[in-house]
Amino acid sequence: MKQLFEIQVRGKSGRTFGFNFTGDEKYLDEWLAEGFDIVPILNSIPLWAQQMGLTRIWCRVQDTWQSLRLW
Repeated sequence: MKQLFEIQVRGKSGRTFGFNFTGDEKYLDEWLAEGFDIVPILNSIPLWAQQMGLTRIWCRVQDTWQSLRLW
């Protein structure tokens, strides 16, 4: 099943950058064995929702929507 992931890359300056991508979770073990730093993204929250204090509600709605999706 496709899922949203983030691959984390460390630059020469020591800063870490994250890039989102959609991938098949059946390859996650293979990617980790190759040494990629990949983490699943469970929720994504727009800045305006976070600033309004709606983070918890937003995450609950996303989780409910994700569990109801059949495709």
